[in-house]
Amino acid sequence: MESHSLIEVDPHNHINLVAGLNYNPYNYADVAHLLDSCGLSTRTNVGGFLYKTSDWTYTIHENWLNWKNGLAGNSFPSYTWTPTTLWGAGTPGHVDDYNGFGVWRPAGTSTLTFGQINSSNLLNIGNCCEKWSIEDTTNITGLVSRITNYINYCYAAPTTTATYYAASATMNFRGFLATAIVDSVSKFIRSMNNFKLAGKLTWELMSETRANWLALHPNPNDFFVVRCKSIALGVNEEDVAEKGFSLYPNPAHEFLNIYNPNGLSKIHLYDYTGKMIKCVNLELETNRIDISDLHSGIYFIGTGYKFVKVIKQ
Repeated sequence: MESHSLIEVDPHNHINLVAGLNYNPYNYADVAHLLDSCGLSTRTNVGGFLYKTSDWTYTIHENWLNWKNGLAGNSFPSYTWTPTTLWGAGTPGHVDDYNGFGVWRPAGTSTLTFGQINSSNLLNIGNCCEKWSIEDTTNITGLVSRITNYINYCYAAPTTTATYYAASATMNFRGFLATAIVDSVSKFIRSMNNFKLAGKLTWELMSETRANWLALHPNPNDFFVVRCKSIALGVNEEDVAEKGFSLYPNPAHEFLNIYNPNGLSKIHLYDYTGKMIKCVNLELETNRIDISDLHSGIYFIGTGYKFVKVIKQ
């Protein structure tokens, strides 16, 4: 096999030491060693991993907090693999993956602490939202439309010197011999390339993303993370109005009026990262909320059944 400048081949495996059909004695270090033996220049990127302690069966092999010090192989114990970059924080069955944008150094092995920061840990690259997966049956037009909403969100959100939206889409390489898969992937790449030509997207290998981030942020305490579950997109505000809830003016400067004929008891105001910044009790049919203390930008009001985008001028 030969290396390719536009392709990185990274270790990925889930060890299983239970005898039977699913027996698998190889951990990430073993796979890295096998890739070496194939003549590939293996990278130091983690190709997906179980990020929560509660999902580990073999802690010595799955505790990514220790990988920065090197992971010894299980089948090849004399071989040690030391990754530099985490990617694809997942759970069994992908039921609670940590989908998010950004580049940061996760602090711990729970849903809460993974989104927090520890400057001594490995760098993590956000893998995106909604498990953007491309199959032969994928509606590429619909997928591109959803991703377009996120791209528009990223460019509309307030920025800082740390703003860095990293994302990815996945596909199963086993299907690459199928014409339908190749057609879907090709259509997706052509559609995304329109954003590249418009200067809104850059194609990068994972190692390139890491290098570019570190060039801009040599301080290990720098970070940027936005979990996708905190982003409300595609809200049909007319649907909200049908339920009797509305707000005005929007955009607003100092005050926001909430019309609440159906008697909601309270609403929550979130910033663009999903952090709740206000909980407001609604005592009247029409309520006036002071937002003069907020910075200009995009916010979201959660009503319990919908999110409504608010622009603070």
